Amino acid sequence: MAVVDLDTLVKKADQLRHKAKVDQAIAAYLEVARVAGDELPTKGYALHMAGVSAKQSVVDKNSPYYRDAFGYFVQAEGIFKQLNDAVNLGNLYRDMAIIADYADDFSRAPGFFQKSLDALSHTEAYANQAITYDKLGLHHYLRGDYHSALQFIDKGLSLFQRDPTRAGFWRATTLYDKARVLFKLNRLDEAVSLGREALSWFEADHEGETYQRRLAQLHGFLAVTLSELSALKQAKEHYQKYQRLLKSFDHAAQAVIRQELEELTR
Repeated sequence: MAVVDLDTLVKKADQLRHKAKVDQAIAAYLEVARVAGDELPTKGYALHMAGVSAKQSVVDKNSPYYRDAFGYFVQAEGIFKQLNDAVNLGNLYRDMAIIADYADDFSRAPGFFQKSLDALSHTEAYANQAITYDKLGLHHYLRGDYHSALQFIDKGLSLFQRDPTRAGFWRATTLYDKARVLFKLNRLDEAVSLGREALSWFEADHEGETYQRRLAQLHGFLAVTLSELSALKQAKEHYQKYQRLLKSFDHAAQAVIRQELEELTR
C-alpha cells in the first residue's frame, strides 16, 4: 500500500480518536498497525494511539478497555525500545500513568510517571516533559492534593516556554487542567479565564483537525464554573454545547467525561 494511503488511514484514526469514537478509533489504529508492517515508527504510533483511544472509555480497574489498552501499550513499548526512541517511550509511559489514574489504580501511576520523566530527561523534548509534569499534577489533583498539583502543572507551563512551536495542543490541555485545580481552590475567576483561553485554542482552525472531546470537556467545565459565579446565561450556553457534543460520543466515553465533571464538584 502506498505511503499516502497509510497517511490517510492515520489521519482518519486520529479524527475518530478526537471525536471519542472509541471502538472505531481502536479498529482504525489496529488497521494502521497491520498495514504498516515493518514500518516500525508508524506501527508503534498506531498501537500507542489504540491504547490512548481505549483510555477514553476507562471508568475503573475492571474495565476491559483498561486491560486492552495496556496490551496495546506493551506492544508499542517493545517497538519504541527496539527503535531506541526515548521521546516516544516517555510519551507512552505518561499515557500508562494517565490510564492508571483513569482506572483509580493510583498506586500504579507514579512509577510510570517517573519512567516517563526518566526517558524524556535525556532529550530536548521540553513540550513532552511539560505535559508529563502537567499530568503528574493532575494525579495529585485526583488525590485531593491541590497545592502539589498546581506546583507540577506550573512547572509544565514553564517548560512549554522552551519549546513554543510544539506547545499548542498540549499547552491548551494544561491550561484546562490548571483551571480544574483552581476551581478546587475556589479561584473561580482565574479558572474561567484559563478555561476560555484553552477553549479558544481548540475552537480555532487547525487545518481540518477537530477536537470535539476536548471541546466537550471545556464547555462542561465552563458551564459548572460560570454557574458557581452566578453567570447563569453563559453557563447555560456552555452546558447546551457540552450536551450536544456529548451525544455524538461512544457511551463509555460519555461516562468518563461525565465522571470527570462530577469529580470537579465533589
